[in-house]
Amino acid sequence: MKKTISRIYNKIVLASPKVEVMLRKMYWHNVDTFSTLSPYKDNRIDRNEELHFEDVLDFLSKNGVGESSNIVVHSSYGNLKPISLTPKDVIQKLIEFIGKGGTLAMPVIRRFKEDTLSLTDHLEDKIQEIVCTYDVKNTAVTSGILSTTLMRLPDSITSKFPLNPLTAFGPLAKHMMENNLEGELPSPHGPNSSWKFCADHDAFVIYLGVDFGHHLTMQHVAAECNPNWDIEDFYLERKFKIIDETTSITKAIKERRLKWTMFLAEKNVRKELLEEGIVKRTTINDAPVCVLKANDLISFYNNHKEKYYPYFI
Repeated sequence: MKKTISRIYNKIVLASPKVEVMLRKMYWHNVDTFSTLSPYKDNRIDRNEELHFEDVLDFLSKNGVGESSNIVVHSSYGNLKPISLTPKDVIQKLIEFIGKGGTLAMPVIRRFKEDTLSLTDHLEDKIQEIVCTYDVKNTAVTSGILSTTLMRLPDSITSKFPLNPLTAFGPLAKHMMENNLEGELPSPHGPNSSWKFCADHDAFVIYLGVDFGHHLTMQHVAAECNPNWDIEDFYLERKFKIIDETTSITKAIKERRLKWTMFLAEKNVRKELLEEGIVKRTTINDAPVCVLKANDLISFYNNHKEKYYPYFI
């Protein structure tokens, strides 16, 4: 049922970004009713044939990734199954692939126990009223077993920024995380963020078992690092209690208001990025594998004819 809805939705929204935004607004204004029908609720890929990870690495190699590369990896281990490698094996293969000169980073998105709000409450900015606790090591990770495995690896370092934090292993890991909380009201993808650091250090963004269209976190660097970004009311202010092994602080940060998600023409952006060659995509035994250069993506956004791309206001 959901896959049928997804196919119909994709066909309609690709008529134009305006059509997509219209439908996204309809969805978000009725989100508590429609959320169970979201095509992203259940994106598990059922496969019988084993995926050979060497084929994945071969595709990445042909698209410029290799020795001493800095990589940000979005993943679904479940969508790579059946695979003979354990999550720890996959992480080790990636580390060996980029060598001692490369750095592997992965998002470790968190679930905060204080946040029991509905999506409608989030759209009404009620999250500003709650102080959430971010325990860097112990707050639950929602972005999958591979990123959790990397975070638990000895010598990995995890960002103290509570929203969209990265965890990393390699020579750049410490420098990637050390300034994330600096400044008044820093943002998840702003000038001092680990995401901006990766872009500044020529990172590849890689997708293993997930399609890039719904996981373009790197795109937010374009808006949050743009001094001329003038969409009114784009951010809200939140407070977090941040706990690390030896420290505990309270920090105010800023975050994009959820309502602006309505104006992200996600499917049309995905189509344009493929047509422009920004993203290289393949499927290996039905598992999607994609790669892009962070700087290529951000440059494309910053120079786009639409002033607020990928938002259509």
